[in-house]
Amino acid sequence: MDRKIHILVIPYPLQGHINPMLQFSKRLASKGPRVTFIATSHISKSIQAHESSSINFETISDGSEEAQDLETIDEKLQRFKSKVSQNLPKLIEKHNSSKYPPKFLVYDSVLPWALNVARQSGIDGAPFFTQSCVVNAIYYHAHQGTLQMPLEEGSSISLPSMPSLGINDMPTFLSDTCSYPDLLNLVVNQFSNFQESNWLLCNTFDKLEDEKMEREQEATLTHIVVLPYPLQGHINPMLQFSKRLATKGLKVTLLTPKSIVESTKGQASSVTFEPIDDDDDSGELIAAETMEAFDERFKAMFSHGLGGLIEKNNSYGYATKLVVYDCILPWAVDIAKQHGIGAAPFITQSCTIAAIYYNLYQERFTLPLQEPEMSLPSLPLLRMDDMPSIISQPASYPFILKVCLEMYHNFHEVNWVFCNSFDKLEEEGLKVTLLSTNSIVKSMDGQASSVTIEPIADDSGEYPTVETMEAYIDRFKVMFSHSLEDLIERNKSIGYATKLVVYDSILPWALEVAKQHGVGGAPFITQSCTIAAIYYHLFQGRITLPLQVPEVSLPSLPLLRIDDMPSFISQPDLYPLLLRLCVDEFHNFHEVNWVFCSSFDKLEEELFFSSYDR
Repeated sequence: MDRKIHILVIPYPLQGHINPMLQFSKRLASKGPRVTFIATSHISKSIQAHESSSINFETISDGSEEAQDLETIDEKLQRFKSKVSQNLPKLIEKHNSSKYPPKFLVYDSVLPWALNVARQSGIDGAPFFTQSCVVNAIYYHAHQGTLQMPLEEGSSISLPSMPSLGINDMPTFLSDTCSYPDLLNLVVNQFSNFQESNWLLCNTFDKLEDEKMEREQEATLTHIVVLPYPLQGHINPMLQFSKRLATKGLKVTLLTPKSIVESTKGQASSVTFEPIDDDDDSGELIAAETMEAFDERFKAMFSHGLGGLIEKNNSYGYATKLVVYDCILPWAVDIAKQHGIGAAPFITQSCTIAAIYYNLYQERFTLPLQEPEMSLPSLPLLRMDDMPSIISQPASYPFILKVCLEMYHNFHEVNWVFCNSFDKLEEEGLKVTLLSTNSIVKSMDGQASSVTIEPIADDSGEYPTVETMEAYIDRFKVMFSHSLEDLIERNKSIGYATKLVVYDSILPWALEVAKQHGVGGAPFITQSCTIAAIYYHLFQGRITLPLQVPEVSLPSLPLLRIDDMPSFISQPDLYPLLLRLCVDEFHNFHEVNWVFCSSFDKLEEELFFSSYDR
């Protein structure tokens, strides 16, 4: 719409009329025309125009400056009509001699006489109905005589295109006609000349007052508290589950220690993060503290935090309906019950692993395992190697085993059980082996029982203090190449034919090792797509180092400054070897059929899809 088109907007200075017409004016201005919002002297002081505002503000007198304190409603209405009818034409005439003469007047529907004022001044006009269409329709039928007044108590009211209405369903001006007769005349008479207008504009509420609607909607949302255990492998699946819940229109709060809240900032704007305020610690294991002691402290800390959150949300009008808790925190059921709400466990491990623990809890087998193979309901024949390490080696982690079993002691008290399971991955029966150094394997024990973790036996994975990083990387390559070859051959000999090697993208030589054994290879990019794209463009020669210009333009990316660049690029002399690793990962990308990315496309969908389109 042409900016030269100038539209005037005038509301009635009454609660519920100003804001929707102000929001409508902003919407109108966003489409291109010049919009002037006319505030009468009664409300001019309460409306502040900002320099950055998309609309203009003008003030005309409505006679309120000279009004008597004891003025009746009818006297106020008559004064307003008289003064504005005189001053509005003067404002239009003033703008007619400006660069932007007004073409149109949008007036509050309760000011039907404004249409005549506009047309007498040479411009057209249209009423804006600030109330809902249903309420407007009821007033219209009152104006037309379809609705007989006064309404009889207990009567049923039938109007076209509406359900049957009782007297309590009617606007108060109609259900109690004696209380506000002047205002009743105001809202009914708005239809006195509406058929003379070429346009009718209506307030849809949710689009013009979305901030208020969002607050009101939030207050009526079903509120769910999600309670994960702060351990790798537990936080992420429950965070993803929380996002899924939020997409269904639920209000979701993730209750977790401060340290976790800090690390997840910006990852899920649809989910509210509630930190546990604990003076002793942020929710992490204290040095020299046993796991049993930490678990007791964690229980006390979360019990208090969960109870406090439920009470706080109830006071704000967000009634919590359900607590979804990490299944290894069964005590959360009792806390939820104390507050009169439901609870449901979330099983972070695969259904197969959970079923094995459940069968052990039901005493369908005993520990230590005595047989080389085991048959359990609804599961294939299991060997010792198929069992979680906590079960195959029960003496190693007795406390963790106890936790994994106790989660079932009150399962019969809950109505729902949520599972972290991708049915396509489990029904096809993928066997996954993670190949890593001894030191990493030790630190991960028990964290991913659905995945086989294969240690590299000939080294700890750490480099001596006198060894350079270049020497360590070369040794690392030889060590992993040999172990990868050995693992492929060993799995093949026991009937597990390796089909694909998914390797860290900074280990491109893994593709050659995989090819030598007739299996496929695919890189996994651990960094974000944006960072990976920058390194890719550097590899392609679209960037030269050191950077000579303050801003860099790259395909499918916004204009980047030096401060936006990864530090390996902005300061290439600091870490030349690491820079080379990040760039060389692309040297054989053209040879692979798949590339896996550590990226949630909703967070980077602009780059994700533009890259895909190329």
